[in-house]
Amino acid sequence: MADDRLHILHVGLTDQRGGMESFAIEFGKQLKKKDIIFDYTCMYKSIASADEIDGQVYFIPKETRDPMGYYRALSRVAVGYKIAHVNMLSCANILTLLALRKAGVQRVIMHSHNTSSNTRLKRTMHRINKPFACRYATDYLACSREAAEWLFPKKMQDRVTVLKNAIDFDRMKFDPEAREQIRREIGADDDELVIGNFGRHTYQKNVGFLIRVFKGVLEKGVKAKLLLVGNGDEHEALAETCRKTLEPGKALIMENQPDINRYYSAIDIFCMPSLFEGLSISAIEAQASGLDCLFSDRVTEKTRVLPETQFLPLKEEAWVGAIVNHKARDREPAHVYEFMKKSGFLIEDEAGVLEAIYRKE
Repeated sequence: MADDRLHILHVGLTDQRGGMESFAIEFGKQLKKKDIIFDYTCMYKSIASADEIDGQVYFIPKETRDPMGYYRALSRVAVGYKIAHVNMLSCANILTLLALRKAGVQRVIMHSHNTSSNTRLKRTMHRINKPFACRYATDYLACSREAAEWLFPKKMQDRVTVLKNAIDFDRMKFDPEAREQIRREIGADDDELVIGNFGRHTYQKNVGFLIRVFKGVLEKGVKAKLLLVGNGDEHEALAETCRKTLEPGKALIMENQPDINRYYSAIDIFCMPSLFEGLSISAIEAQASGLDCLFSDRVTEKTRVLPETQFLPLKEEAWVGAIVNHKARDREPAHVYEFMKKSGFLIEDEAGVLEAIYRKE
């Protein structure tokens, strides 16, 4: 930290690009123009999208395997930082907040990115820690009001700033050339309906439900292909389910792609049957590409950008019907941009909110 720019220590990123990683990396690009640099801690052997990171990356022990090693390492790394930004899914483990206090960080920002946890143990620990975790922080952010209510006690709600998971529209807008190229690579015919889901392959994302829905769509005689892009602890199991239940060539399951914007252009419908969400960046990216989107009714309505976006109950017949009745429409970027601007999901606008938070005295 020898230069005069403002360095922010971001905590909570992994080796797979999900919503938190996309938030930090994309806002980091914007704020670099304002002489604000994001540095990162990472508990994995590598960090997601390393080639897009300008700041320092500190690799430290994983808190679940070596909690004291994690605590000591983070306490050392954080010394000298005035601001730390903690990206959180729950209050199940507050060791990070304790380590930052020990390091003498003046301002600690708790940032909620979710609305539940995927195990009973984590939900229990969250309930235990939630009432007092905030005392170890100075600033409070959430990607949605629902995410704020999940992480912070009721008495703290008026102190929470909702910072939208805004995106770079120019990167995500519909690209007809990318559509043609990616569809050729995945073997999709011009008249074939391509259904996509991009995100972590975990319990929360409920991708197995989408595979069953897709099977129902095929049984209705629709010429279609399923494209799943992501990583996670259910990745191999989902691939095996596709192999066992679907005809060869009907489903393609891939690991995370650095040029995911091009894949949005290639598909026709984006489906997100999540069991819970904070405010999904993938949902905003898909709508920025002008896609018809089907989200579960567990996803907040505040995710809506386009009027055509549908929120459905997690009943297979409802999703099959919506897909079978799909009608192609214009994905003209100029039309989509107006809705993105109106809904507040343009990153050039929302980055100013975060800059003001970082620079306040």
